[in-house]
Amino acid sequence: LESELEALFINTLHHYTKQSINMRPEIVNEKPGWYIRLNNIGYYIEPQVELGSEQGVVIPSRADFVFFPEKKSSEVKPIAIFTDGYMFHGDPEKANGQLGKDLAQRMAILRSGNYHVWSLSWNDIKHHEKLNTKPTDCIIPDIQKLSDLMKNMNNSSEFVSYKYYFKKNS
Repeated sequence: LESELEALFINTLHHYTKQSINMRPEIVNEKPGWYIRLNNIGYYIEPQVELGSEQGVVIPSRADFVFFPEKKSSEVKPIAIFTDGYMFHGDPEKANGQLGKDLAQRMAILRSGNYHVWSLSWNDIKHHEKLNTKPTDCIIPDIQKLSDLMKNMNNSSEFVSYKYYFKKNS
């Protein structure tokens, strides 16, 4: 794992496994990862996954984790997860335009139609830990509402201009 927030995310999942979720270490695509079972759906969790043209994503990025469904199905897509620490992604003095780049990359992943996209902050993970909510409240949000929101943003002028800028400068 490459950050304290990534470790916190996995540790939070491990905490929930003691309650009602089955999670175990597993080799995923030839690297250490995990297997988790949620609501009768199994997922392989792979850390640090490159997403680009081979996956149908026009602006390349690296997801912190991807939850790949155990059984391939048109109904269950992989979930690309980004754990966004404030210092790298949100601090205006240190992020150096990272927020716009993050948005463009995630919109490109969503636009591919091949993945759901989650962005989690320190507060998102800690919030559920403090509330001691059900594991599925933290891990399985209302995907349809999230997808609808991201689709509405998909054709925004900021995304289109960033995509043009990226192609021009790549």
